[in-house]
Formats: sequence, structure tokens, C-alpha cells
Amino acid sequence: TDVYLTTDKVPVCIHDDNTKRVTLNRYNVSVPNSTYEQLRQVKLTDIEGNPDVHVIPTLDEYLDVVKQYNKVAFVELKQNFSYEDLDIIMEKILNKIELTKLVVISFHKDALLKLREKYQNLEIMLLANSYSEVSIEELQQYNIGLDVYYEGITNDQVDYLLALGLPLNLWTIDNKKIAHQYGRKGIAYLTTNSIESFKY
Repeated sequence: TDVYLTTDKVPVCIHDDNTKRVTLNRYNVSVPNSTYEQLRQVKLTDIEGNPDVHVIPTLDEYLDVVKQYNKVAFVELKQNFSYEDLDIIMEKILNKIELTKLVVISFHKDALLKLREKYQNLEIMLLANSYSEVSIEELQQYNIGLDVYYEGITNDQVDYLLALGLPLNLWTIDNKKIAHQYGRKGIAYLTTNSIESFKY
């Protein structure tokens, strides 16, 4: 899930930093510049296009589902959070699940390095659009995995990272053949918009 903090420091789950896309342009509310109560008034559109069906969930609500079904929580930090903000988010998470049930990902390397200072055993992955954007040596130095767009990395590069033992996630694979191809390689994680892509 993607996490922003509201102005009153409530972690909420939404991909974009505004509400336009999830409300079909009926609301244009800035997520990080709103209070939790302001965001809770925004009614979301469901996947069938029905308006006013859902509200933006909190991180607590997401974690309740993770815990109920005994799953691993993938939490993407959507902002370059301060140490204080990271403490708020991690306290919420660790009140619900064990550290071993958590993977934190982000495009914001500085936020991940702040987390690594405090949580040596936390699984952390740097998001990237392509392999060429990252320093593999730096990832190894800080024990950080790579979460990269699947078209931004070659098969040889995937094999190289697997040989290094570097945790790897590929996003976003919605093609069944490609999903199975990478799954057979033993990649740690694959991200998809459709679970049907992973059914044999």
C-alpha cells in the first residue's frame, strides 16, 4: 500500500498525492495538505465507476486486513519523511504486525536510509524505473533490495542480482507468461494489478 501522512499526522493509503483519479475528477484534494477528517469526507469511485462508495483507508485499516489474513505488508513511502514522521508510521505498523511481516519500499532513498539506521533487520527495497538508475554497490552496503519496473531491467541483470543474493521485486507485471517466466527464476516478489496473472 502507498502511504502519505496528513497534516495531522495520520498515515493514509492512496497512490496519488491528490484525489482526482480515484473520484473521476469529482474531488481535487491534496492528500499531504489535508487533515484526516477532510480526506475522510472525500467519497471514492469503485472499479465499476459507481461514485460515493468508499473512503480513503488509513494505514491502520490496511494493517488489520494484513493481520487478519496473515500476509506480508508492503508499505511504500510516498514522501521523503523525516525521522519523526517515520517513527509515527513505524509505531502504527509494529502495533499491528511483526517486523518480519513487513517490507518497506520507496523511491526516496534518504527515507529508506533513515529507516535502516534504526531497523537493521527490516526488509527494505529501493524503487526504480530502471536498473541504470541505481548503484548496486550502495544497495549491498546498506542491505537494501531493488524494486524495479520489469521493462527497465534485462534478464542478464536479473540473473546477476539473483547471483548476488540481492532481494528483487519487479513491477508491474500483468502478463501471465512474463509473470511465470520471472517466477521460475526465483525472484523474491512480483507486483501485479491482477492476481489472475499468477494463476497456473
